[in-house]
Amino acid sequence: MFNFNNWMLSKKIKMGFGVVLALMVVVAAIGEWGLTKAGHGYDEYRATARVRNSLARVDSAAFAFRLSMRTFNETGDQKHVKSFGERFETAGKSIEEAKTRCSTEVPPGALRDECLADLESVGKMMAEYRTGSDKVFELRTKRDSQVGTLGQIGVDIEKEVASVMHSAAAGSDVQVTRLAAEAIRELLLMRLYVVKFLDEGDDKYFETAKEQNLALIKHLKSLDSLLQAADSKRSVNAARASAAEYDKLAAELVGEIHEINKITHENFDIVGPKLSASIEEMQLDMKDRQDALGERVQASNRQATMISLLSTVVALVLGVLLAWKIGAAIIGPLREMSSVIAQVAKGDF
Repeated sequence: MFNFNNWMLSKKIKMGFGVVLALMVVVAAIGEWGLTKAGHGYDEYRATARVRNSLARVDSAAFAFRLSMRTFNETGDQKHVKSFGERFETAGKSIEEAKTRCSTEVPPGALRDECLADLESVGKMMAEYRTGSDKVFELRTKRDSQVGTLGQIGVDIEKEVASVMHSAAAGSDVQVTRLAAEAIRELLLMRLYVVKFLDEGDDKYFETAKEQNLALIKHLKSLDSLLQAADSKRSVNAARASAAEYDKLAAELVGEIHEINKITHENFDIVGPKLSASIEEMQLDMKDRQDALGERVQASNRQATMISLLSTVVALVLGVLLAWKIGAAIIGPLREMSSVIAQVAKGDF
């Protein structure tokens, strides 16, 4: 049977130091376990925060390039094309940054897979938006060029008809002068309704412009039948050809504007909000995960701290008990020896 009192003194001391060292190792191991667990939780929390920061940059850049696209649609200013490209590139880089952080910093599991899948979906929506924007840039550039051409054709028609009107007025030809004036009136109304269509996008203005164009051509035809002078007839025929060209270009212009409106309604007005909503949903999801992870990390730290404190208290108690036991084992024999020596000194053998 184990009897601590029967041990040799050296053995007792060695055993005491061994137990103390073992208790110190246990306390250190528990502390290391707590720190490691807290470190892992902090790493995951930091990775989630960094991914969320990347998503915030994506959201900001996406809002910026959507704003550039909208402003370009409204103004046609080419500087917004460059701005759109720069901001879209920034959003793309932020997407890649977020993917890299998800792949390398977020621990393997459902969160990483979901993060990468969501970012891939956002990337596809951005690519769809970019396809539509490139088409709109092309159509808008063509539209602006045609608007300029239409304006020049209108000026050319006015000059041709005005020259006929001035010649007729100089020759006191009242009928030709009146028809030329009416033709100029129809021309001005046609150009006015085209401008209103460009400003408001209402097809009724284009239909009215077409009616004015037909009336213009009708007046020009009547003028041609009345004119005798070769120069005047050439001017009228040139105006008629220009009016037909104006009608053709205006129809093409309307088609391009309708195509721009279609892309705006079917792409920008759908993909844009969907893109923003997806990014916002990812950010909120990351925030929720951060909040939950933060609570778990705090709870884990509290648990590790409590276990460390308890283990330290237990180690101290055991150490004190062991020290008392070893001390008692040492002092007890010394007291007996002291008592025997005292008796011998008194002559009590």
